[in-house]
Amino acid sequence: MDNVRPKMLKDFLGQSPIVRQVSIAMASAKSRDCSFPHMIMGGPPGLGKTTLATIIANEMNGTIISRIASAITKPEDLVSLFEQIESLDTIIFIDEMEQLNRKISELLHTAMEDGFFTAKLKSGKLIKMDLPEFTLMGATNYLGELPRPFLDRFKVQVNFEPYSEDEIFTIICGAVKKMGVKATEDGAREISQRSRGVPRVAIRYLDSARDVALAYPDKYAGITTKCVAEMFEVQEVDNLGLTDLDRRILSFLMKNEKAVGMSALAQGVNEDDSTIEFVEGHLIRLNLISRTLRGREITKHGRKHMEGLKCPQV
Repeated sequence: MDNVRPKMLKDFLGQSPIVRQVSIAMASAKSRDCSFPHMIMGGPPGLGKTTLATIIANEMNGTIISRIASAITKPEDLVSLFEQIESLDTIIFIDEMEQLNRKISELLHTAMEDGFFTAKLKSGKLIKMDLPEFTLMGATNYLGELPRPFLDRFKVQVNFEPYSEDEIFTIICGAVKKMGVKATEDGAREISQRSRGVPRVAIRYLDSARDVALAYPDKYAGITTKCVAEMFEVQEVDNLGLTDLDRRILSFLMKNEKAVGMSALAQGVNEDDSTIEFVEGHLIRLNLISRTLRGREITKHGRKHMEGLKCPQV
């Protein structure tokens, strides 16, 4: 997927309000000869948060140091990060930032705001570091779970939303050109309709459709609608873009006459709560389930869809 990701901001499709905000912040930073402001990005996975961080590093002619939050658990981990800061254009990017423990987020407060780092290491040694100007950039699926004092220290705060079908279609067409594969407009459109508004999902389906076309060269002359239909059949994705997990959720809700809470729903389909949270957003947008004060319920539209499937529990 890396070879189809945009490298510059002008090539980043969708999320127009975010692109505009980043463009302004970037121009200001360059004119003042200072680092890009600390930035936090929220929103579901697969919408381009990591890609945008990389683009900003490219545009600022800087370097990006990436870590996942679960790997930063003690002061020594922060020391290792801060020692890699080379210039004011260095970006420290932390993914899944909601997983940072409170002690680490508090240590980051002074590093972000005052440019120094003081902490007692496991060895008992007290370390003090004067930090050069840098950018802390974070991505999180749960913006609301970050401590407010920590969140307030990010000057740029943006939240990614699912892409429109037309935006996904444009992204797919661009990826087709970069991949050098043959695809019909109808084939690309079919993928965009079932990609849940998520570029990462769209590219994954495009890769799978390419594999089907290459596996059956005598059957398909590229990524056509019939090729895409077979790909979705193999992937067990139905006409609304629902996966096996989506259908298991709907099936479980159909069997219950009353609203179901998050924990009960997750247990009923043998998944964790966070996975259900991601999935239910798409089901709600499609009006297949509703979220009430009592819990989750399947809608009439959801029941009709499940009853219309030949194999509702594929």
